[in-house]
Amino acid sequence: MAVSREALGLANAQEPVLIRPIRPTDRALELAFLNALSKEALYQRLMSSRKLLPGELERLTNIDRRNEVALVATVGIGRNEKQIGVVRLIRDGSGQ
Repeated sequence: MAVSREALGLANAQEPVLIRPIRPTDRALELAFLNALSKEALYQRLMSSRKLLPGELERLTNIDRRNEVALVATVGIGRNEKQIGVVRLIRDGSGQ
């Protein structure tokens, strides 16, 4: 599944927002994003109030590209890149 990078200028953004596929090397970005969420928002994402279990961060960033798409929204470049959002689409077991 081909997914491109797209930079968007949002009306209320101080800088452009980049929408791109998540990469296995995004573990630190994803962890910083999750750690910055409120307890309620984290609960909605993980369906639990617990911390990530070993291997879950790897699973969130190293996805099965045949059946999943995960796009991150980031601002900044290089070491200053910060994840501000993520969306995930997962095809169910029936291939739909």
